[in-house]
Amino acid sequence: MFEVGEIYENRLGEYRVIDIDRRSDEMILRYLDTGERLETSVTLQRRIFRNITWQYEEEAKQRRREKERALRGHGDAFEGLDEDDFSMSIRGTSWRRRENLPGYVARELSFESSTIFSSWAIPYTPAAMIAPSDDAHIYFHLEVNEERVYYGLAMDPAGQRTVRAIRNSERVRQAILNAEDEYGARLIAVETLEDDRATYMDALAENAELWDPVQSAEMSLDERIAQVAEEDEDTTIYLLARMPREQAIELGEDVGTEIARMMATLLPVYNAIVLH
Repeated sequence: MFEVGEIYENRLGEYRVIDIDRRSDEMILRYLDTGERLETSVTLQRRIFRNITWQYEEEAKQRRREKERALRGHGDAFEGLDEDDFSMSIRGTSWRRRENLPGYVARELSFESSTIFSSWAIPYTPAAMIAPSDDAHIYFHLEVNEERVYYGLAMDPAGQRTVRAIRNSERVRQAILNAEDEYGARLIAVETLEDDRATYMDALAENAELWDPVQSAEMSLDERIAQVAEEDEDTTIYLLARMPREQAIELGEDVGTEIARMMATLLPVYNAIVLH
C-alpha cells in the first residue's frame, strides 16, 4: 500500500516515504514537521495507518449521526416552491419554515461543513437566515420577491474584520470570484437601521448597490473591497445570486440542492470571517 514519495500518517504525525525494501519488510520515512528519519517495519506502519484510517472513519460516522439528530425535521416537508411563494407579503406562505426550503438548505449545507446550520424566518419579511444561531451576524440568506429568489451570504454589519478576512486569504478571494463567475453573484451594501436586520429588497428599494453593473465589471475585487472598508460600520454587505421564479419552480425540490451548492462555495468566506 505504501509508495515512495507519498505522504502517510502514524501516531507521531505525517511522513513521506523515502525508501521501501519489501523483501526485508523495512522502510525509511521522514517526518514532515521535524525532518527526522526513521527506519521501521512496513508491516508495523501498515497496521498503524489502517488503525488511524479506521479511527477517522468512525469519528466521521459519529459526527454524521450527531448532525442527523440535530437536523431532524429540517426540510422534511420541502417539495419545491410554488407560485404563491413569490410575494413581498408573507401572508399565506409557508416556505420560510424550518421544515421547508430554509431547513432543507441548512441540512444540505451542514453536511458540506464542520458547522451544524439551522434556519430562522426573518420577521415580517419574505426572507430567512441560515446560521448556527439566530443571533449570528454572518449568515446565509434566502429571500424572494414576485420575480426571483435571492440566495447567498450576508455580513451584518460589515466592518474591518470582514475586510481583513477577505484581503488576507487568497482562498477567500477566489471563493468570491467563483461565486461571481459561476452563479452571477453580486455584492451590494445597505445601511442597517436601528436594530432591524437589513434585507436585500430594502437595499434594492433604496438603490443601495455599492457599484453599478458597468462600473463593477471594470473594478478589481481589491478596489471593491477598498470601498467596503470606507463604509460605515452599520452596513450589511451581501454576496447574493438570483434565480428567476420560473426556473426555481421548475426545479422542484432540486432548487434547494442548487442553492445549497452555491452557498457551499462561500463556506471559505463564512469560515474566514467567523474565525477571524
